[in-house]
Amino acid sequence: EPTIGAFQMAGADPKNELASAANCGPSWYHPEHQLTNIKPVTVVKVAPGTDILTRTIAKLNEGDVVELEEGIHIITRKIVLAKSLTIRSIAGAKTKPVIKMEVQRENASMFEIEGSPTVRFENIAIMGDSKARFPVKYAIVTSKEVATGYNLFIDGCIIQDFNVENGAIFNAYKGTIADTIKVTNSELGDAFRGFILSQE
Repeated sequence: EPTIGAFQMAGADPKNELASAANCGPSWYHPEHQLTNIKPVTVVKVAPGTDILTRTIAKLNEGDVVELEEGIHIITRKIVLAKSLTIRSIAGAKTKPVIKMEVQRENASMFEIEGSPTVRFENIAIMGDSKARFPVKYAIVTSKEVATGYNLFIDGCIIQDFNVENGAIFNAYKGTIADTIKVTNSELGDAFRGFILSQE
């Protein structure tokens, strides 16, 4: 048999062979099979309306992209983000699409990160309403059960009006661990707290 890499066989005429995916690694690993399981990224445009965004996200696959058209996107229940995805404005929008929540209970949160996804918010507005009968408490939270090694990227966004008692733009619950939380080119304000990262 040929020798792989720097290891030389004993014998009169050893044969050398460059290491490759075909001749290295365990016999059960087939990288070409792994590549066939990668699904193409789908970009879905979402029109303004009530819970259209919620229904769209429920159907998405890992890594898909949601593009919001200009206007107000209302959600009436928390959206759980358990898959990596991007929520962004459509290209060329003159104003940022707005996500708002209308609920009939206290202490609501708009988005919940669960597991280990990479979540990106780009060029959108996430707005609370501190004067509402039931104001939203948090824009984004982690799951209380499991959120480990997640990534949150916020770029070019406006997130504000969560100025209710103990409210915040982001709340990381005890026992959850982030890999990266990064905010760039964004306006965050008018909130009781900004990022709550001290519950541990």
